[in-house]
Amino acid sequence: MKSENGTLVTSYTLYQQYKHDEDRLTTAFLHFAHEGGYDFLRELCAFLGHPLPESPVNVYAQRNVKIEEKTTNRPDGLICISPFELIVESKLKAPKDLKQYNKLLKYKESKLKSESDTLLLYITEDINKPSVLTEETAWISWDDLNQLLLDYSNRHSFMVPLYKGFEGLYEIVSFTLNGIPRDELTVIIPTGNSHEFVLKNNLYHCPSNRNFKGAKYMALYFDQKISHVFRIIAEHGQNNGKFADIPDEDIVFELKIIDGIPTFPIQNDKMTKDNTKSTAFTQRHRYCSFNDLENIHYTSELETRIQNRINKFKSHKPIKNN
Repeated sequence: MKSENGTLVTSYTLYQQYKHDEDRLTTAFLHFAHEGGYDFLRELCAFLGHPLPESPVNVYAQRNVKIEEKTTNRPDGLICISPFELIVESKLKAPKDLKQYNKLLKYKESKLKSESDTLLLYITEDINKPSVLTEETAWISWDDLNQLLLDYSNRHSFMVPLYKGFEGLYEIVSFTLNGIPRDELTVIIPTGNSHEFVLKNNLYHCPSNRNFKGAKYMALYFDQKISHVFRIIAEHGQNNGKFADIPDEDIVFELKIIDGIPTFPIQNDKMTKDNTKSTAFTQRHRYCSFNDLENIHYTSELETRIQNRINKFKSHKPIKNN
């Protein structure tokens, strides 16, 4: 729907073809924000350390903002909760061309002068906030944003379809960027209550809508550590009575444990944003290379290896598979 002030996100389909991957991801996020409304945005802004006024929410995918008398700029997204504005800029890595960033900073300053509350939010795939962003600029990683959306949808079942749409796009983009050789692709799974079952039976099962991108290895994350790694021998599809104690509709992975990795287990040392307490390394599956897991003792070392490989991969033009 086109309003006099811009195009609402509901005018765009979730899987509309965009030239840039970050635009597709941003649209999926904006759809989620639109449906989650004030309740979700309050949680997002609490994570960013910014309170919200209570007011109706409008989410725009395209809306020009006025920088100067004859200068406008179109951010990736604009969320209006009058008199508050959240300007969304999404990148798959830290911005190198700061021209647009400086324009948006100028717009933010002009809104502050008119006593309007404006927050500029950058979303990137970096592990830490890029140094080019000022202290006043809010930042969140795609991984942390995905976790926020997952947590919210787990508590509000009507949001699950929108989260699945976002997750599917996020996995495609993050997997493409990681540059992991197919024969080293490893999925890290938080096992929770199923941990002992996996170790006892060399089987892992999960809902049929999961997709691990043809991973060759599976590592288990349990009790604040990456404890075991398996070679995936076979994916059996839906169980349908083949294995006991597994729901018929679940898909089943047959595993073979890999022994002899001297540095296992890998201890989680991830901290909360304010650095006051420990937090889970992951609450959903993540990808890495099998080699990433060797000769390290802490998950922070694993994060560094993943980020270094991503940076190296980004510096070369990807070769498309036929």
